[in-house]
Amino acid sequence: MLPYSPRVGFISFSDKKWDFRYKFKDSIKINEEEPLLYELLSNGKYITHECILNN
Repeated sequence: MLPYSPRVGFISFSDKKWDFRYKFKDSIKINEEEPLLYELLSNGKYITHECILNN
């Protein structure tokens, strides 16, 4: 499980290698339909991985 990382504008869970995020639809509701997953590289860059939700 990734630890919670408070950020402005979205909810993030990160262990400094992976960053899993949910953006807000508006100021209170989380956009659960479009999660974002980033692989954080040691050179300061990142790779975006596509998240596909199965219903």
